[in-house]
Amino acid sequence: MFCSKCGNFLEDTAKFCDKCGNPTGVANMAVNNVVKEKIVDNEPVLVVKPKFKALYFMMASIITSIILILIITICSLGEGFFISLIVAAVILGVAGINVLFKKMQIKNMEYAFYRTKILYKDSFLNQTEKEVKYKHIREALLSRTVTDRIFGFGRIILFTNAESGFGNGILIPFVENSQETYNRIKDLLDD
Repeated sequence: MFCSKCGNFLEDTAKFCDKCGNPTGVANMAVNNVVKEKIVDNEPVLVVKPKFKALYFMMASIITSIILILIITICSLGEGFFISLIVAAVILGVAGINVLFKKMQIKNMEYAFYRTKILYKDSFLNQTEKEVKYKHIREALLSRTVTDRIFGFGRIILFTNAESGFGNGILIPFVENSQETYNRIKDLLDD
């Protein structure tokens, strides 16, 4: 290679002419010749599916029904036992229908974690698909209520900076092995 200003012979890797100091443009060519590697991100590295346990969702209705049966029976001195059974049956019936819908919804929920993003899908009654890049997630939280711990669940919440109608994050409910799953998600977010 020759200097464009003085014609001095130069090494091909020289950034400046050693005679006149003229820049050769080698540094600029190296920068321009660098091809940015595009990250292929079409295979999930972690898939989280919420777990369904019927007793978890029926527990409040069962306890309410038992309390109602006891209260009505005690207050009516045994005469209202039949009425309390009917009330309890209605409560449990409505709760049962609610549990069936919840089961179908949870069955279709999926949280797929890729190298750079999370993709959430829910396709039962309401079809929802949401993609969030990790760079937009500002905080991750693991929450386990007493009831969650009894049934072996946890909830993972990923907070984002987005301000939308339903809040600013993604809730992953009913996660089994929640501490282990939370740690894996944190590792993905930290990379």
